[in-house]
Amino acid sequence: ASTFNTVTPCRVVDTRDAAGLYGGPALAASGTRNFHLAGQCGVSASARAVSVNVTVTQPVAPGDLRIYPAGATLPPTTVINFRPGQTRANNAVVALSATGDISVLFEAAFGGVHFVLDVNGYFE
Repeated sequence: ASTFNTVTPCRVVDTRDAAGLYGGPALAASGTRNFHLAGQCGVSASARAVSVNVTVTQPVAPGDLRIYPAGATLPPTTVINFRPGQTRANNAVVALSATGDISVLFEAAFGGVHFVLDVNGYFE
């Protein structure tokens, strides 16, 4: 059985910020980037999944994001799809790896996209 725990909504990733673990640069086409979420924004170190709001902005090409536990097999479904110039958001529940990490794959033919991830809860 899982227990859902709410947290005060908290921005954990924003690639529009200065370069760093949870900031820039923008996600690159066909590139995967990992983020450590356990212990961030009130998410327990024992969390198995997180409830998030995913936002993309300033894409220069059509594309999509796939978000999944780091080290796991690429899932067949996307979390969000978008066209050039759009800002789009979507809610998702994303499983975490055993170490509390997620992978984010930006699928597009070229370009980059800014990625924002807000956490609002987690499952233990």
